[in-house]
Amino acid sequence: MNELVNAAGLERVEHLDDANGLARAGLESVRLDLAGAIVEVRFDCPDAAQLYRRRYRHMLSDGRPGRIAYAVAQKPDEHFFWVEGGSAYRWRGSPLKPHAVAFFTDAVVGTTVFRSLENVVTLHAAAISDGFSAAAIIGSTTAGKTTTAIACARRGLALYSDEFCIVAPNGILPFPRSLSLRCAATEVLANDPVPSSAVDAWLRTHGCCDGYDLGYDELFGTLERPAPRPLRTAFVLIGKGAQPSIREVSRVAMVAHAGPWAKLKASGFEAFETLLALFEGVACYEVVLGSPDATARAIRRTMERVPRVDAA
Repeated sequence: MNELVNAAGLERVEHLDDANGLARAGLESVRLDLAGAIVEVRFDCPDAAQLYRRRYRHMLSDGRPGRIAYAVAQKPDEHFFWVEGGSAYRWRGSPLKPHAVAFFTDAVVGTTVFRSLENVVTLHAAAISDGFSAAAIIGSTTAGKTTTAIACARRGLALYSDEFCIVAPNGILPFPRSLSLRCAATEVLANDPVPSSAVDAWLRTHGCCDGYDLGYDELFGTLERPAPRPLRTAFVLIGKGAQPSIREVSRVAMVAHAGPWAKLKASGFEAFETLLALFEGVACYEVVLGSPDATARAIRRTMERVPRVDAA
């Protein structure tokens, strides 16, 4: 993946002049299940469709789609992305390679669908579980969510997602979209002395390399779909140090951390109230990262101190 792209480069379009014509170009389709919402995404670029299908290969669906989305180009340097019934976005100024088309499609489709779901809040966070309750690991794109989540999985915690913590009425939902491991993350995980696990086989084979669109089955040797569990603990990653440290904070402080990237149907003050209610009864902590394994052990110990909810 040799071209960096950023969703901030997308321009919102109030009206598509030839929406039907653009839609007819979407001949390659990928159908997936996003937190119970079946979405069919149509591409005009077969290679982009294949990359998107690979990224969501653990979440593909044969169900009837409730939403149709598009990723098509009007000209080589002008691409459009939209979900029917939602806003449209345009990229222009340079041709996009297939991986960039897939990346922008992911951003637009995920944001649009998550913001349309009733009674669901999606946090920009990894999600893990000890089998009794779930925890969110909140942080920016480069904060270390994926590395920390994989370290927690090596210590026996179930991994729901490394990117989205989907909080539904029945608990945290699994979201096994393929992971992306940067070279620095693979290197630090490989050099972290931990009990042997399935992750080590992948690390020994690949060493220091970027593992983009890495399936759960590739990394962990199998794909498990953990049952929904209630959110009882939330961690926000705020920095790095020689040793991990964890400090309890208020739910208001956690809302301040989580709010800017949370996706939910409500907006404004209603969104604030929804998030405040979400974290009611949730033990909230700020985390300074140490080594991945030391941090994972500290997170697990903290989760164990929170009163458990018996698994069904």
